Amino acid sequence: MRPLLYALALLLAATTSQAATIITSSTDAALTGATLIDFNGETDGQNFLSATVGSLTVRTNTNTLRFDDQYSVQFGTSGVQVETRLGGSNDDLEFVFATAVSAFGFDLNALDIDLTMELYDGVGTLLDSFLIPNQPGLGMSGDARRDYWGASSAAAVSRVRLVNASQHDFFLIDNVSFVAAPEASTGILLTLGLAGLVFGGNRGRLGIIPSREA
Repeated sequence: MRPLLYALALLLAATTSQAATIITSSTDAALTGATLIDFNGETDGQNFLSATVGSLTVRTNTNTLRFDDQYSVQFGTSGVQVETRLGGSNDDLEFVFATAVSAFGFDLNALDIDLTMELYDGVGTLLDSFLIPNQPGLGMSGDARRDYWGASSAAAVSRVRLVNASQHDFFLIDNVSFVAAPEASTGILLTLGLAGLVFGGNRGRLGIIPSREA
């Protein structure tokens, strides 16, 4: 009995692990069937602190953001993208998903500073964090100034924060993709079902007889 319960505990811990896996390509299998937000329907030249596009909200905790298409072609994207051009002492912006996600990714271009990407659940618990290094090269063009970042997570992600607490840079974000997290983990349901079978199979051995109403 105890070995079985121990195995179930390990399985449950594995299926609820908060560790995330980095994504560096829009073709990553975790993004299959993803919703894509490309910002092309937004007003070119519009400054904002918080903007909701479909089921995604982009907001800043420090500097003003901007929808703009000025540099998109130079980095292999098209149309309107989000820019952090309006300066300040540091960068701190967030993606907030209307429905929690299991995976997300986005184009990130023209980055001259390091960023930390933090993943949070619906109650504000930090699930995981990753370093996004600055992109080498000078100027505003060239493939060396173009990257793709994101993550997949066993725990549902409700908010993503991109932050550098001490530096500000003018960088570009476009084509945010995300996959809605399942309402219940298949692994957890399987574990609970197996636990029920184990308990039910041992009731007779323990002398527990189901009650029967007259």
